[in-house]
Amino acid sequence: MTPEEKNEKLKNDPGSVHFTLIYSYMTYFVPVILGMILDYILPNYSFNNSTLHAVGFWIIIVSSLLIYWAQSTTGKSKKKMFEKGEQREFARGPYKYNRNPTYVGLVAMTFGLGLVMGSIFVTALVVVSALFSKFVFLPREEKILELKYGQIYRDYKKKVKNWL
Repeated sequence: MTPEEKNEKLKNDPGSVHFTLIYSYMTYFVPVILGMILDYILPNYSFNNSTLHAVGFWIIIVSSLLIYWAQSTTGKSKKKMFEKGEQREFARGPYKYNRNPTYVGLVAMTFGLGLVMGSIFVTALVVVSALFSKFVFLPREEKILELKYGQIYRDYKKKVKNWL
């Protein structure tokens, strides 16, 4: 089986990290949609503050860059692993500082969007989504990574903290 075939198989396996990530990332759209519905039903709970809108805009920009950095780092790491047969190195790029930079970026981006939208509901529901990810998806993802990479991943977990 070629590395590409193996990677494609893993993406569709319910026990894979890719499968878990699909659903966990989708939970960050729920606060936006539900918040918009609640804003429509209860319009008196929104806010209009240009300073918060500007802060939200910059949070979106910075968090987008963090997500891009995290995703490009993982892509480069996988490419090296497949091409050169190297062992997986987790502590690269933003992963040196945080085990889940994409999650942190998604939480920040969604929170920033809530500020830009002036939505109390979106900003509050982001916290619920972050907690859901922390207690449902992150443990599942880390268990899969421990099974897949063993001691290398356990050592990485000891060195690098999780911010979420």
